[in-house]
This record gives sequence, structure tokens and C-alpha cells, in this order.
Amino acid sequence: MEKSNNKRSVNTSLKIAFIPLAVGINLGIGAIVQVLKLPVFLDSVGTIITALLLGWKAGATVGVLGFAVSSITIFPPAIYFSLTQVCIAIYVFLAGNVGGFRSFSRTIFSGLGLAVLAAIVSAPVIYYLFGGITGNGISVLTLFLEAKGLSKASAVIISGIIAEFLDKVTQCLIAVYILQRIPKTLIQQFKNKSLVSNNFIRE
Repeated sequence: MEKSNNKRSVNTSLKIAFIPLAVGINLGIGAIVQVLKLPVFLDSVGTIITALLLGWKAGATVGVLGFAVSSITIFPPAIYFSLTQVCIAIYVFLAGNVGGFRSFSRTIFSGLGLAVLAAIVSAPVIYYLFGGITGNGISVLTLFLEAKGLSKASAVIISGIIAEFLDKVTQCLIAVYILQRIPKTLIQQFKNKSLVSNNFIRE
């Protein structure tokens, strides 16, 4: 019983310590993207890492908190995409449980699936709340497609799909790269099915 209580205490301490760090990862990379107006987001790396380490609830917490702070300090529309962060956390958690990040090819495939999900969830917000323009780098691509004769709806969907494919695959690869380089003695403390399924740790 005492061993079980100690393990629970360690896990709780790790969550308390790791969640602010993961929020910082989202904010830091996301801020760079906003300043450079890149046609990607790169604001969910911390969410992905947390979902694999601590589960979807912790991942969703990181995503929503990060977007709340980002909405105040960096990118005002961010808060409206909180549902996307929750969906990202759930998807990554489920994909992780079946080994979706076990290899380079599996990570790319999982990233593509995540891109489709994120595009579907985000598109209505972009179109109906912001008229297709949110002020980030993706908006430049949307305006370019409109200038080429596409309707606003088509431009929003196509630019979103293009951006999401590049963005989510890249973020999944970055997250896996980081997880593979966390010292084994540390990552063992987060032991769960997802980490074992993706060979980040051994049973």
C-alpha cells in the first residue's frame, strides 16, 4: 500500500512539474511562428508530448491553458481553437496506445491523421467566426488562393489542409524526437501503455 501511495505521489508531482513546462513549449514555439508569420502553427508540441506521457486529460489541459495564455499575450484568436487542442490530445493518446509513434513511418501516418482531424475541427471556427482570416501565416495562403479565383470557403479548406498536413506531421516528429532523448531514468517515471507501445520505454 505504501509503495502504491509513493508511486501516486511521484506521478502527481511529475504532472505538477511537467504541465507548466509543456505549456511553455507550446507558447515558445508558437510565438516564434507568429512573429515570422510562417504558414504553420507548431503550437501543440507540448500537448502531444504530454498526451503521450500523462494521458489525454493532461494533454488537453496543457493545450487549453497554452491557448488561453496565447490569446492574451500572442495571438488573440487562439482561445477559440481550444476544442482543437482537446481533440489533438485525445487523438494522440489513442494513437499512442496502439503504437502510432513507434517508427518514423508510423509517426508520419499518425501526423497525417491528426492533420485531417485538426482541419475538420478548426475549419468552422476559421470560416464562421473569422471569415477565413485569423491574422496568422495561414491567412496569407488563404488570401493567395482567393486571389487565384477560389471561393472563400474553398480557400479556407484548402489552405487549412495544406498547412495542417505540414504542421501536424512536423509536430509529431518533433515530439517523438524529444521523447526519444529524455533520459531513460526520467521517462521511466511516467510509465504507461503509450510509452511502452511506442518503444520509448521497456516493460
